Amino acid sequence: MKLKVLGRLDFHLRELLRGTILAFAHRAAGMAIGFLLSVVVAQILGPHDLGLYALAGTCAMIATVLGKLGLDNAMLKYASAGATRQDWGQVASIYRLGMAIATAASGVTTITLVLLAPIIAERLFSEPLLTAPIRIMALTIAPNSLVALHGEMLRSLKLSGAVGLLQGSLPPIAAFSVLGIAVALFGTDLTPSGIAWISVVAAIGMIFFALLLWRHNAPQAKQRESFEATRLLRTSIPLLWISSLNLIMGATDTVMLGIWTTADQVGLYGVAARLAVLVSFPLVAVNTIAAPKLAGLHATGELSAVDGVARNTALISFSLSLPLSIFYWLRPELGLSLFGDEFVFAATALSLLTAGHLVNAATGPVGNLLMLTGYEKTMRNNIAGCSLLNIVMNIVLIPEFGISGAAGATALSLITMNIVSLIMVYRHLAIIPVPFAPTRTRNRV
Repeated sequence: MKLKVLGRLDFHLRELLRGTILAFAHRAAGMAIGFLLSVVVAQILGPHDLGLYALAGTCAMIATVLGKLGLDNAMLKYASAGATRQDWGQVASIYRLGMAIATAASGVTTITLVLLAPIIAERLFSEPLLTAPIRIMALTIAPNSLVALHGEMLRSLKLSGAVGLLQGSLPPIAAFSVLGIAVALFGTDLTPSGIAWISVVAAIGMIFFALLLWRHNAPQAKQRESFEATRLLRTSIPLLWISSLNLIMGATDTVMLGIWTTADQVGLYGVAARLAVLVSFPLVAVNTIAAPKLAGLHATGELSAVDGVARNTALISFSLSLPLSIFYWLRPELGLSLFGDEFVFAATALSLLTAGHLVNAATGPVGNLLMLTGYEKTMRNNIAGCSLLNIVMNIVLIPEFGISGAAGATALSLITMNIVSLIMVYRHLAIIPVPFAPTRTRNRV
């Protein structure tokens, strides 16, 4: 039965709310299971081994971004436009082409990371025991890349339920299931390499789920039509720069802590970062439905509708993020203590990171707006500048303040990036997508 209040709302807002509720349900389930998984892994490994696993995971994450070649946003952009026009031949062609390119690129990055593992472990992080976990985590690159691309293709069709399942609840369920089997067989005496193998098995299992979801939910996308690989790559490569720079923004703190401090400090910081990112969780959930709507509406020239969707996205995400932020600021030790008493020392880092993520939630989909409306280079330049700021601030603050310095540098960079993105969105699109801001939309695209 439909809620009467939804019937009185704008069509795009109704669709946004329905999609957000469904995506939020899946991601909330995934968040809860993933949080419990993090607690269990932290208690099994302890700060030092958790730090080794986090560093190996960061290396694999970097290689995964490179292996996707920016195809996730490029495929979302063109597939959303095709789906809006009901051009299923284009959608099917983009799917096949993107998956083929990503498979080849991910294979190359996997081999490269395996070969470089000893150098990264011994010379960069001064942790010889890190070689094996890095090599094992390298095997997650291809499956994680393909799962991510399947999620973006499902998102382009506005299948928020399938996207939420694939990117929200299924991954932690798969990982937790494999972890449970491993503990039943080998007990809790697991090493970072053992946890890495669990990640590999879970990632491979997710590939089969992704294929099943695509075949079940997109039967219309089977028509044959050509789509130029050069056209897709011309869009994806600039977006790869954006993804890579975003990765620098997200990984600089962990990498530099690994270089200048100990694995224990990396483990403590990783828990604080894991908790803080939950503040941005509502924005991620609402973007599941907002991103394809923004791309489709901009493609048809409906700028006033783009303004409304962006503004409502920011309002929803900020409203849902604020209570958790306040809780973290008032009692940061409560969440951290779940991972173990030693993790309470990351309380200051958690408070600082929370501020950055709350500003991210309050500014809504400003990054997506720039990338999906033809201003990829503007976003690239913004992230490049903020990535440089992040690196410099980490260099300055980590030696003096440790994990608190890394958190302060990351929060400042994230806040700066979102404020600059907000200014650029207003400059190019005359949209101010923040809660309660005045509407001043020009009638152009």
